[in-house]
Amino acid sequence: RRDGMALINEPSSHHRFILGKPGAGKTTFLKYITLQAAKGTFHKTPIFVGLNEWSNATKDGSDTHLTLMEFIIQRFDNCNFPDAKKFIEFLLTKKEVILLFDGLDEVDIKNNHRVVSEISSFCEKYDKAQCLITCRVAAVDYNLRAFDGFSYAEMADFSDEQVTAFVERWFANEPEKAKKFLADLNEETHKKLKELTTNPLLLGMLCLSFKDLGRFGQTRIEIYNNAVNALL
Repeated sequence: RRDGMALINEPSSHHRFILGKPGAGKTTFLKYITLQAAKGTFHKTPIFVGLNEWSNATKDGSDTHLTLMEFIIQRFDNCNFPDAKKFIEFLLTKKEVILLFDGLDEVDIKNNHRVVSEISSFCEKYDKAQCLITCRVAAVDYNLRAFDGFSYAEMADFSDEQVTAFVERWFANEPEKAKKFLADLNEETHKKLKELTTNPLLLGMLCLSFKDLGRFGQTRIEIYNNAVNALL
């Protein structure tokens, strides 16, 4: 178990593949890195690429897919930075940039080979730029063959202390409800529910459901239903 920011600041994390279960916080972690860069506590310029969005992006509605560089240029243009190619290429030749490629498992199988090949070539060409790729654990077999130069890490499950911190912050305006949530969770009858809390996404659903009902549902289906109703 390691601190995420400390891990990516290590020299061995220059090219890092981050695996995780669904809802483990892979995308949240990359966005957290971006936020830290914006705050100035992480001293690299982040370039965030949603891989599913890029893999389906085409030129002016044609059947020709955008290259990775073309997609990044388009992202800059959408943020009111036109004709950014030279600036992006300049950034990529420095060590002060980090490429955040999110959701390799979300790429359609028909686009997978093209995406993997282009990312691999891109990271090899701009080898000074730090590169992080996230992927679901279940997708590891068919996605990682081209990334032998990457080191690997996996998103850890929440510890009991992290579950408590999450719940207390979720119910920050209702501290008594937070106490009841944690007390009820530790009852023997909710042992199976407690197993879900190691996953941030599922813990969030439990909090949504509990906030709405003041109690836990008896089954996963009831919990999911209550969470969806609360969101709607």
